[in-house]
Order: sequence, then structure tokens, then C-alpha cells
Amino acid sequence: MGAKAANLSQLKRWGYAVPDGWVLPAGDDPEPLLALLNPTSEQPLVVRSSAIDEDTQQASAAGQYLTLLNLSSREELDEAIYQCLASYHRSGAVKYRRDRAQGEAGMTVIVQRQIQGTISGVAFSRDPLDQLNPYVAIEAVWGGASGVVSGQVTPQRYFAYVSQVSETGEIAEENITLQAPNNGDIPEALLKTVARIAREIETRYRGLPQDLEWTYDGEQLWLLQTRPITTLEPIWTRKIAAEVIPGIIPPLTWSINRPLVCGVWGDLFQLVLGDRAWGLDFKETATLHFSRAYFNATLLGSIFLRMGLPPESLEFLTRGAKMSRPPLISTLQNLPGLLRLLGRELRLAQDFDAIAIILSPFSTSSTNKPRRI
Repeated sequence: MGAKAANLSQLKRWGYAVPDGWVLPAGDDPEPLLALLNPTSEQPLVVRSSAIDEDTQQASAAGQYLTLLNLSSREELDEAIYQCLASYHRSGAVKYRRDRAQGEAGMTVIVQRQIQGTISGVAFSRDPLDQLNPYVAIEAVWGGASGVVSGQVTPQRYFAYVSQVSETGEIAEENITLQAPNNGDIPEALLKTVARIAREIETRYRGLPQDLEWTYDGEQLWLLQTRPITTLEPIWTRKIAAEVIPGIIPPLTWSINRPLVCGVWGDLFQLVLGDRAWGLDFKETATLHFSRAYFNATLLGSIFLRMGLPPESLEFLTRGAKMSRPPLISTLQNLPGLLRLLGRELRLAQDFDAIAIILSPFSTSSTNKPRRI
């Protein structure tokens, strides 16, 4: 159904306020849905894209497909669905997918009740411009959500510092400190609620930073979208590298050792993850900066996410924060891979013996004569 529809469904199952909606799968006939719905000017609908390759960790496809607002008749709804489906084949969208080596997967369409927002905006559970600082970055405007996401209105920018998160991911709003611009006039209580929800959703997605779209109708805060932040650059850390590869490393030495280091990490995690390792680029595990080795904490965080480890694993890698025990279900899911790793370790002695036999014709005895097997 595409990540956008899937994420909205997940938010709704978690109990967050998501406008009621319907999903038209790629290739389905829209007529039954059109017969069911009857939008009016008092209760308009919105049509949104949910392409199969949209809003993923690798690519957001922001601005590539259509969202159509204020649909107040079946005729308008019919035309909007057609335009949304057709946007998948626009030259710019085709080029976007081709540049990222994405296949042609198809377009799912979301139809939702349109919320008449009085205040709207986006929230980043980690500031994309400074992701090492524990701030939630919030951009907000008076009016509907289209103003901030279209870039037509300059939003007010706020930062919320979250000082404490419980082991279950719950956040008390008294633990949120707000930094507001001099001319900011968005209610502080609303912004703190947005910050709390943004960080909660990040925790629910196992620590994967989220880009959240929201609107407030004067009574209820509604969530319109959540997706991974795709603009974050990799976070490089010395925390593990300082112990594994300490000291100054000459470039020539690194050119030989980097493929070995990345290859070993890649082999280990592929052994444990199995099919879940798909799409991870283990060649980017380590790098050299000012002659010292650094590990890619963002990649390791993605690995930990797929292993089902606690959501604070990235904080553990970058800041040394405490990490809670992994859920039992995650341990059980990783058990086959861990057993494969154990079996490989138990075979190490046999592997070394086999290598010794292969190499023995090239070794010599004390009499400097070649050995025979």
C-alpha cells in the first residue's frame, strides 16, 4: 500500500488521532470507492499519493506526486484520483525513481477527511541540521498544513529540548523545554505536545528519526503523516573505533585495512540478520578522519533497528547512554542468526586446520625441504 498509507494505519493503531480515510490499492477500480463517498463543501475530502517507493528510509519522493485538497463533489473526487494516479508517470517522477535505481512499483491512493486546521506544521524528532543535539525541531504556521509543506509561507521555527524519557518511551511535558523565536506566537502547550508526540513516535519506530506532519483544528491535534528523515547525513563516532582500531593510522595502511574491517562487520551482521540485511551498504561501515578510524553510527543504528534492539541504541553508540534490555521477541527473532554465528565460531579450529593443509606444501621443514602431505 506504500509507506505513507502503512504509517498512517500504524499511527491509528497506536491510538494517535489520524483523519478517517480509505486506501485504493494500486491497479484497483476506483468506482466502488466513489460510490461509497459523498464529499461536500462542509465535509471536503483530500486525495494523497502513497506510491510503493514513497516515504522510505532511502527516499522521501517529496514533491514528486500530487495531493489535491478541498474536494467537495464526487466528480472532483473522481478527477483528483485520476490526476494522482497519473502523477506517478510524470517525467520528473520517473527520473527521480530512475536516479535512485527504483523499480516501477505503482501508485496507491489515499482518500481522507480534510481537517480545517487553525495551526499546522512539521516536526523533526531530530534536528536535520544538527542531529547530535537532542532537540525536536518544529516549524509551524497559522492556518492549514499546505502552507508550511508547500513552502509558500515562512514558518516559525521552534526547538524543544527533551530532558528525560522513560524506559517505555513516555515523556512528561514538564521535561520539555521550549526555545521560541522573539516573534513566536504559537501556543507553548501545543508545541510541547507536538514535541512529545514526535519523540514518542521516534521511539516506537525503534529510534529511527521521524519527519512528522500535523495540524490543529482548535480542539484536536491531528497527525497527517510520518516518515523517516532522509536528509540526515551519517553520524560518525569514535566510541567503538577508539577501542577496536586505536591510534594514528597511515592512509596506506587504512587503504588495506578498511576493506577487511568493513568486510568482517558485513559478514557478521549478514550472518545474524539473514534476509533482513538487504539494502545495507557495509562498505560504509568505517572511514578515516584526520588519520583516526570512525564507525558509521547511522548504519549501525539501522542494523540495531533491524535486529529489534532498544530504540536508544543510537544514543548508546554516539553518547554512551544506557541501553535497556532488548525485548524477548527480538531475541527470539535473532536466535537463528546467532546460532549460525556460534556454529561458524565452533568451526574456526577446523577452518584453520584446512588452511594449514592447503598452505603446507609451501612451508619447509627443519631440513629446508618441502613437506609432503
